[in-house]
Amino acid sequence: SEPEWRIELKPPVSALVSAEAPPAISLDEEGELSEAGREALNYAAWGAQRFDLPVELSGSEEELAKARAYLEERGVTVRTQAASGEMRARWGE
Repeated sequence: SEPEWRIELKPPVSALVSAEAPPAISLDEEGELSEAGREALNYAAWGAQRFDLPVELSGSEEELAKARAYLEERGVTVRTQAASGEMRARWGE
């Protein structure tokens, strides 16, 4: 195989979009992203990269700053909206 070649699977968007509310993304006791939060953001980043979509985050300013940095380190475009309640992520348009 050629080292420059790369094969990526691209599932249909419908396989990634759920009618359920997106999972909450939480911080741990030290104020860092929890393991479940990182897992949810990794899934959001994976889908965003495959479909060239931004990730839209809503939550508190502290949570948004942590999640935005995490996603941007992975090359994902992020849009944020301050909101009360649990932080959530979804794919934008």
